[in-house]
Amino acid sequence: MAIEDDDKPRKKISHEIGQDLSLLSVEELTERIALLTAEIERLQAALFQIAQLATADISQGEFYERVHAVVGQLINARNFFIALVSETRDTLEFPYFVDAQLRSHPARPLARGLSEYVLRLGRPLMGTTVQIQALAAQGELDLLDKGPPAVCWLGVPLIVGDEVIGLVAVQSYTASVVYGPADQELLSFVGSQIANSLSRRRAAQIQQRAFAQLEQRVQERTQELRREIGERERIQEQLKHQVMHDALTGLPNRGYLRERLERVLGLLRREPHRHAALLYLDVDRFKVINDSLGHLAGDAMLKEVAARLQACV
Repeated sequence: MAIEDDDKPRKKISHEIGQDLSLLSVEELTERIALLTAEIERLQAALFQIAQLATADISQGEFYERVHAVVGQLINARNFFIALVSETRDTLEFPYFVDAQLRSHPARPLARGLSEYVLRLGRPLMGTTVQIQALAAQGELDLLDKGPPAVCWLGVPLIVGDEVIGLVAVQSYTASVVYGPADQELLSFVGSQIANSLSRRRAAQIQQRAFAQLEQRVQERTQELRREIGERERIQEQLKHQVMHDALTGLPNRGYLRERLERVLGLLRREPHRHAALLYLDVDRFKVINDSLGHLAGDAMLKEVAARLQACV
């Protein structure tokens, strides 16, 4: 990813407005107005690009990279990071961190560093090494031992509503790159748009997670209902079988036989050309088996007869 690194002094809006325009010629005034117009258009384009990123179908990492590229079009952003306060409000996370001196910056508990100073006051901080050391001497912040000190550091809070959700910061390690009030103004404008875009992306992610959880619960409930319906149908079939069949032999009982006969007779009345027959079997001298060998033997014999009958059908 190419980040614009223009170390030449930029003509800023606030700087141009502060000039005594009465001392300028028509040509100079026209040139100044053209420069101001170009600067305003560039800022508007940057804000528009960041606003579009809020709804872009891209990963969070790509979102931060594109934000970095947009900021790099306005100010020197070779060393740039976005830090966000965790949901528990006790940790500072660094989802995006690009620095010439440090390779990475893991999340850490909230302390009293430069970032926390911006978060605590809710307003931008721009300072050189001497100014930052003076703040530390006054007890306003602690100098964290994390890499070489910056020659110039600029951070602006990310505010959504009345809540500070994080900050965006740039820093320089060389004396040739020093930020000024115009850079702070530009980064503040961009920071407000970054905060809005982050808030919208967070809301969209929360909504997506809620939809996913709802869909999962619906699927789980649907599967549960299917299991309940299947179990109910199984029980109904079992009850129907028990009502219509003999408990000992498993053969259809008298009620089932009567129902089948009525069904067949009804069919014969509607279609007289059809034929039907009823086979009646009787087990002779069954009472002798029960009386001589006992009911258990009689039951066993009935089961065997039932099995042979079922094998013939």
